[in-house]
Parts: sequence; structure tokens; C-alpha cells
Amino acid sequence: SSEHAEFNHWVETSFYAVAVLLLGLVAAWRPVANRLTAWCAGLGLAILGGASLTLGQYASALDGPWAWAALLGGLVFISVAEWERLRSPHTGA
Repeated sequence: SSEHAEFNHWVETSFYAVAVLLLGLVAAWRPVANRLTAWCAGLGLAILGGASLTLGQYASALDGPWAWAALLGGLVFISVAEWERLRSPHTGA
């Protein structure tokens, strides 16, 4: 049993990962508030990657390449969502 197990850290980390995936799926369905959902999913993924790079000594941190993939993937997700919003005729933008 580690310090992480004592604080249910692994459970919280898995819920965080599932939440990012679900937010991404909801944003892909493009509901009325899809911009907020896309930003939440993208920022969540980017924060996970950035935190893993910064706090890489912790057991629950992603490995270096995966942390970079999460950070860049989150930023790309937000960029694509904004690009889709700007080119969509339904938003009036």
C-alpha cells in the first residue's frame, strides 16, 4: 500500500481520465454548449499533460512522451473545436 492508495489517488485519477474522454465525446456531438464542453475537455487533457511534465516524479504522472501527447492533444482539440465553430454556418460567427 502506497501513499497514493491511502488517499484513493488512483481512483480519482481514473475518474479524471474518464471525465476527459466523456467531455470529448459530448463536444463531438456538438450540443448547444459544445464550445464550453470542448474547452473543458481540451483544458483537462492539457492540464493533465502539463502537470505530468511538471510533477513527473510522482507515480501517477504520465510518462514523458504520453504527457507531451496529452498536452499537445488538448491544445489541438481546442483549436479544432474553435476552427469548427468559426466555419460553421449555424453559429453566425
